[in-house]
Amino acid sequence: MMNNLDKWRFELKYYKKPDLKNVTFIAGWPGMGFVSTIATDHLRGELNAELFAEIFSYKSDLIYRDGVVIDSKIRHRFYHIPDVNLVLCIGEDQPKETTQIIELTEMILDFVESLGIKRIYTLAAYLTGEDSDPKVYGVVNKKELTNYLETYGVSMVSGLGAITGLNGFLIGAAKKRGLDGICLLGEITYAELPQPNSAKSILMLLSRMLNFNIKLDSLDRQTKEITDTLQKRFQESTFKEQKNQFKEKQSKDSLNYIG
Repeated sequence: MMNNLDKWRFELKYYKKPDLKNVTFIAGWPGMGFVSTIATDHLRGELNAELFAEIFSYKSDLIYRDGVVIDSKIRHRFYHIPDVNLVLCIGEDQPKETTQIIELTEMILDFVESLGIKRIYTLAAYLTGEDSDPKVYGVVNKKELTNYLETYGVSMVSGLGAITGLNGFLIGAAKKRGLDGICLLGEITYAELPQPNSAKSILMLLSRMLNFNIKLDSLDRQTKEITDTLQKRFQESTFKEQKNQFKEKQSKDSLNYIG
């Protein structure tokens, strides 16, 4: 008999079982600058990824539309990219509770191991405030993997820090199972704004590391659109500020002529 709690736990649904051999796993969930989801979704679209499984979890909030409760499931979709021999996981959202993160992580790793996967990549953002060409930094779960990243010009993140959520927790938990774990972090300027240029830097690196070709033109267009919008807002803000300053000056000057 199903426990009532089981209805609210995670559910794995297979649509088909692809033939997988020596595949690499790349995963991403929403985070700063939306870098992870931009990069993984771009991989999905450009490399003709095929959906083959999903894990469903539940939000801890009640979701409604026009006063009526709607489906609160969070989907974590798994895609196979046959031409590149990749398995891709794209999560819609992240659990808020630590226990849910742990449980989902263990379920994903069980699934990954059942596919024979030995190396896991996650993608994330590194907030530095730099607005030049974004660099890519690395965090690994085994010291020997630093040499691998350094051969591709990737610097390791220095000092003590933390990667929040599944993009970090997954590679930490993978270490306990003996799996290789690499998190690639794209440098970002703004935490709240989409940073497609950082996603592009990560994808350029991955294409060299995993030997595949991918078009990145659309990310350049997105970057230009965001940059143009920011410049326009800045100009409007500056104009308003100058206008207000002029009004204030006029007001002060007019006081000199009051009899």
